[in-house]
Amino acid sequence: MAIGLRRGMPDFSGMRAVYAFKVALTVVLSLFTAFLFDLNHTYWALMTVPLIVRPEAGTMVWRSVARMAGTFAGALAGFAIALCFAQSAPQAIGATAILIFLVGYLTRMESGIDAYGYATCGFTALVIVLDTQADPAQAWPLTLARMTETMIPIVCGFVVMLTVFPRSVSDNAATQLGQAQRAVRQLADSVLAQRHPPLAAPEKGVMSAIGAAHTELRSLTYERSRHNWRKPRMASVAHELDRVAVALTAIRFASENIPETAFDIPHLRNTRQVLAALCARIMGDEAAADDLLDAGDEAAALSLEVHASALVPARRVDVAVLEQSLADLASRLAALARARAVLVDAKVALARLPEAPRHVPSTRRYRDRLAAVQYGLRPAIMLILISAIWLATGWKGGNSLAMIVPALSLLLPTIVPRPVRVMAGKALAPGLFSGLCISIGLMMATAHVEGFPALALLMGVTVFVIFFIAGAIQLLPLAIGSMIMISIGLQPSNTPTFSPSTLFNVAATMALLPPAFIIAITVIFPEDHGWLQRHLRRGTTGLLMRMAAPRNHMPRLRFFDEMIDMFSDYASGLDADRPEDAHLIRRARGALVAGLACDRLRNTAADPALPADLGALVPPMLAATRDRVRGRSADLSAFRTLDQAAHDSADPLVRRFLLQAEALRVLLAADLLSPAAGAP
Repeated sequence: MAIGLRRGMPDFSGMRAVYAFKVALTVVLSLFTAFLFDLNHTYWALMTVPLIVRPEAGTMVWRSVARMAGTFAGALAGFAIALCFAQSAPQAIGATAILIFLVGYLTRMESGIDAYGYATCGFTALVIVLDTQADPAQAWPLTLARMTETMIPIVCGFVVMLTVFPRSVSDNAATQLGQAQRAVRQLADSVLAQRHPPLAAPEKGVMSAIGAAHTELRSLTYERSRHNWRKPRMASVAHELDRVAVALTAIRFASENIPETAFDIPHLRNTRQVLAALCARIMGDEAAADDLLDAGDEAAALSLEVHASALVPARRVDVAVLEQSLADLASRLAALARARAVLVDAKVALARLPEAPRHVPSTRRYRDRLAAVQYGLRPAIMLILISAIWLATGWKGGNSLAMIVPALSLLLPTIVPRPVRVMAGKALAPGLFSGLCISIGLMMATAHVEGFPALALLMGVTVFVIFFIAGAIQLLPLAIGSMIMISIGLQPSNTPTFSPSTLFNVAATMALLPPAFIIAITVIFPEDHGWLQRHLRRGTTGLLMRMAAPRNHMPRLRFFDEMIDMFSDYASGLDADRPEDAHLIRRARGALVAGLACDRLRNTAADPALPADLGALVPPMLAATRDRVRGRSADLSAFRTLDQAAHDSADPLVRRFLLQAEALRVLLAADLLSPAAGAP
């Protein structure tokens, strides 16, 4: 219990203090610039800061670029709506709801910078339309003000984050890459050290860790000017870890299909032991470049040896399939070792390698259109409901709530992970209360001071304390809630008119923000456990259907990337100890292996050296795959025909084709790819 309490406590470290100082400095510079130009809506600048300023410079640039693009697009869209429908509030709300739905749809369809940019676009349009209300003459001034006062904290954040104790996102990327590497090694220990690996092997954590590493590497794109830029080398390691994880999954499925006595075959037992030792050497936390290259050479030689052994006609087919999977793993380990060697010491590695492989982080997003429609409808429905209450009752603070609740429904999911979103909504309440108390104290303090330096000191110290305590991503909603209350309730300006009554009216309205946000994410298309199950099941079926399509099938790399993205998104919230969840996790991993097997069969069948009658068996094999993944009974006669024709063939190409088909048949013969466990 003490450990759990310590995990929940803020990290009061020097790094946290530096981050809080930089946020405070950004706020002070933003206020100074806004006062210098005598701008009216300084609270917009204050609310922008916690949404874009992150500890790493690369992440800061990433969010700032998205914020600028989204602000410009949203400002123009909001201006157009306000100009066309300002005389009719219901029409303006309806048009804005349609826009919110569209940007919400695009937010869910994209990832990273695009998602945040679309969400910001919707927020900006909301502000302009709802603040304009029935006066179209205010639309253009509000548009200019919104763009100007959003640009101020972005520019100030650029200056502060890139010059004051700059911190590279490389540190975060390296940490995430190390976690992914340890997760893959844990999977390797589970798969290679035991005869029949447990069904709950840690594959879910592997994909989640690798997905997090790819996300950090996207941020690293914006640090290209840094000396010794490591993104290409780190990306290469991340991609090879992907492939090692898939090779381990293939070994696990192949191991489940061989008899217990086969594990005692000497060469098979020795190969597994050597691979386990190579995994420990190549994925160790501390490894020199030369040692990694030596291990890579050993793995490459082992791959050729085991691959040749699998092609021996006398070898049992099920054992040969496992050998082929082991050979694939050895080949992938060799590539990983070389990628890690280049990352550890490029000079030493490149002296022994002809060239270093250069990959880019996976950017192919799995586009779940149904989830995107639901994501877009959520803030649109909340906007319509709150606006209807506001317009019907004449509620003075209703426009503020109608503005902020849909905006947070768009923005927070792009910042806060799904498992803690409800907790984030709850954290808004103490954040708002803290902001109210702080605002009262600031009102009392500013009554006794004059000039910007005193105000800057008060605001700077306040913001420093907030972000020193609540700067972690898990506590960020608390900081956002505090900044919302301070920004809207205090509204500092060149000619301060602090009003306690206004502050308490704002507090009364904002008290409805946390429950309204929680209702939005838990009642309107809630992304709960059942939702994750349905979308993982649906996504697995759809992607494998496209990969096994008779014509215009998915490219292999695109299938690979989208499967990993889909799995990371939906499987991370499932529990591998629950039978239904365990089946869906295994099914998704099996679908990844099956899809790659379909691609290999298709490529081998296209080889002119393969007999035409054998190549003609691929279409019915793909049809059986499509039937199985849809829960139908699969016709496996094509696999039996191939086994009869090629079982004793001495032709290496025919033998390889047989092993590829057998690897797919094993998955189809079991209930692994069925939408529900135990399907026929």
